[in-house]
Amino acid sequence: TEQARLDAARRQLERKSEQVSRETAAAAQQAAALNAQRQRAQRDVDALQGRLQEQQQRLERLRADERARRDTTPESVLWVELAGEVATEAALRSFFERRQRRDVQQPRLRIASAWKVTNGATLRG
Repeated sequence: TEQARLDAARRQLERKSEQVSRETAAAAQQAAALNAQRQRAQRDVDALQGRLQEQQQRLERLRADERARRDTTPESVLWVELAGEVATEAALRSFFERRQRRDVQQPRLRIASAWKVTNGATLRG
């Protein structure tokens, strides 16, 4: 009986050992998969950081080009670019009229006079 108890305990220990070995192997596989996933994610992050740096450099070049363009463009052209459709007095009056409320009980506002003030530093800034 003592031998039978020892044999049963040994079999139980062997089963436990096999179970632990299987769980260890599964955990090692899972760890390897997670490590591979981490490495892929790091490569993706590195690639994105490289693209971001390229885009930031491109943006800075575009900003420098725009500053250079503004520095060499006549103020009248810059004014038209910024004013868009409201570059003349007639266009200003038309724009102002379109923006008025259509409420008949409210008096309609009118432009008495308009002055074009050009500040070269602001246009170029």
